[in-house]
Formats: sequence, structure tokens, C-alpha cells
Amino acid sequence: MALILKVLQEGLLNAMKKAQTAKSGAAGNQILATELAKAIDAYIKSGDVNTQVATDVITVVAPGIPVATAGSAVAQVGATTTPGAGKGAGVGVGLGKIT
Repeated sequence: MALILKVLQEGLLNAMKKAQTAKSGAAGNQILATELAKAIDAYIKSGDVNTQVATDVITVVAPGIPVATAGSAVAQVGATTTPGAGKGAGVGVGLGKIT
């Protein structure tokens, strides 16, 4: 989802209103700067971040994993005797928020 403009508009208006209540110009400027920073931060965080990730995947299967075969006269039950390894590619898509 795109950034939400209303979040920024409301934040800017609130910043100006708070700054107008200050007892001096310098205090008003400090309040305005602080509140503008908060409004911009909230605006940036109002959007979603879409990412794509590609990575290598490596896995190892330990010996001793139970194994059973079926469907023939030589169906057997046992366990793996040596480690097995696999390698491939993984691709994913994610949706997140800026924090």
C-alpha cells in the first residue's frame, strides 16, 4: 500500500497548532521542529514495504532417520545409515512495515 497522505497532513496541522501555543518564538520553533519530525516519521512508517528475497538453501539429514518402503514384496523397515545433504535455491516475497 502506498504512503498515506492523510497521516502527513494531519501531523503537519497538529504541529502548526502546537507551535502556535508556545510562549515565545524560539519555543514555538522548537515545538514546530519536533512535531514536524514526528509527523514525517509517522508518514514514512504509514506505507508498506514489499521485498523479494533469493537465497541458497542447504540442509543435512542425520543418520538414523526411520525409513519404510511399501508396495512390493521387498518392502523393508530400517533407518538411514549415513548423512544425506541437499542444496537448492529458495525465493520468497514478503510484506512488512518500517519500524
